[in-house]
Amino acid sequence: MKILKFLLPFNNKIMRKILNYYICIMFLCSFISCIKDQGNYDYTEFNPIKIDTANSSIKSSYSISFRDVVSIAPKIYYNGELIKNVDQFKDRLSFTWTLCQTFSSGTIFPLDTLSHDIVLDAPILQSSGTWEIKLTVKDLETNIDTYAKFALNISESFPDGWMALYERNGETEVGLIVDERVKSNVVHNRVLYDILKDANGQSLIGKPVTFQYAQSSGVRDRRVIIVSDQDMIGVDKSSFVKTLSFDEFFFASPTTKKVTAFTGIASKDFIINDNRMYALDVSSSPTGRDASKFGLASGNDQIILAPWQPTKYVQSYNGLAYDSVEKKFLKLTSGTTNFTAFTNLPNAVFNPNAVGLDLVVYDWGYGGPTPALAFEYLIMKDATKTYLLSANFASAADAAVPQKKIDMSSYPGITTVNSMTVAVAGQYLLYSNPNNVYLHKFNNNPPTTEEIWAAPNGETITDISVLKSSNLPFQLNANNLFPTVNQYVYFATWNESTENGKIYCYKIDITNGSIDRSTERVYEGFGKIKEMNYKYNLPGT
Repeated sequence: MKILKFLLPFNNKIMRKILNYYICIMFLCSFISCIKDQGNYDYTEFNPIKIDTANSSIKSSYSISFRDVVSIAPKIYYNGELIKNVDQFKDRLSFTWTLCQTFSSGTIFPLDTLSHDIVLDAPILQSSGTWEIKLTVKDLETNIDTYAKFALNISESFPDGWMALYERNGETEVGLIVDERVKSNVVHNRVLYDILKDANGQSLIGKPVTFQYAQSSGVRDRRVIIVSDQDMIGVDKSSFVKTLSFDEFFFASPTTKKVTAFTGIASKDFIINDNRMYALDVSSSPTGRDASKFGLASGNDQIILAPWQPTKYVQSYNGLAYDSVEKKFLKLTSGTTNFTAFTNLPNAVFNPNAVGLDLVVYDWGYGGPTPALAFEYLIMKDATKTYLLSANFASAADAAVPQKKIDMSSYPGITTVNSMTVAVAGQYLLYSNPNNVYLHKFNNNPPTTEEIWAAPNGETITDISVLKSSNLPFQLNANNLFPTVNQYVYFATWNESTENGKIYCYKIDITNGSIDRSTERVYEGFGKIKEMNYKYNLPGT
């Protein structure tokens, strides 16, 4: 047994040596066979597509602003041959540039196809965030895809700016002016046109009525509300992509789409549609309109609601309206859907329960020693007279509503007045007719009016507005966010023969309303402008 135990390890060593010699001999034989083999074999490369991005102008990542054009021109080879155009291998290869969302948000954006060319040269219309651009080259015979990816950071979508709501080809559109007059630290001045069509593929059907970045919308829903005489939509404030349809504003959508007025007051929104008023309060819902919608309608066929909604009124109201038949103001108190009259005030400067006038134009502005009140100013008329009324709807006391009533009947251009704008800091307003703009100082004793601007030949005035925001808290606390509030004024004109809408901008004195003609700046290329307003991006919204 001892002899056997000794021989076993010796035999294992011998066997390992023999095995090693055998492997070496087999490898040498195989190698010699390959050298001697002169056979003709056809080896096919599995993927003959090569994307070369080693170009000095091509980056691995890009940082842009909304609507900036991204250009990427890689060299693409097929079987070693440089592809110079799409048609070169149109039956064998396809090219697709796509934009894919890589950030988390409440909105999931679909894959956006940018181009089917070899070279990407396209504006980016998506909202701010981190995205990925991907080039896919597909071999149509093998179905093999070859990719190249590029990181994209969109730092800002639609920036702060001065918005214009206008009609083009019978439909509603929005334009945006971005320059140092409306936004701090602007690097590139820009004027953007037909934003709705760019963002959604189509304009809003119908002629424009109003638009607003309502306070409740701004804080919770981050939407701009755009209204035409046939529809109403909510759009994302940054991308202007449609996020709400008309039906989605309501718990039970009206069968007729005929919006005549819209406003947002703190946590409440109000709308007049088809001679009925609707209200919603988003303060009870952290998700805003996703849970809160317009509810029951208020009104009846005996009341004809004027196309008017104030910019500021007390939170205890659930709605305000002007009855064009009885010619008086009406209110809805919280928890009711029936209009009630204001207290009869026969000895006030005007009686809100018996105004007796037809509404012509209106705006909000100077609220006295407490600007946060933001009085409502209305130019109204009867068969022979025209008046300016100012009202304080921010008070719950009916007696506080009437503020001023000024007879404007003898003022120049007043019989054809079509627009007005009221200063916030100064005690003056501007009104216009199709040909001229007039400055009215309502605090002078007596009040004074003078012509300050005339439309150029062939142009008619369609809207005028002092630079301010419909969001009152933002307006009053603008500071660095809104550096030139009340310091500029805009006059919109329309040339029917050339179908060209223009905006003239001037520096305006905050306290006395005089304009500096040397500061004139003209923007053109819009449609027929109905209204102008400020678009802002509040921190955290």
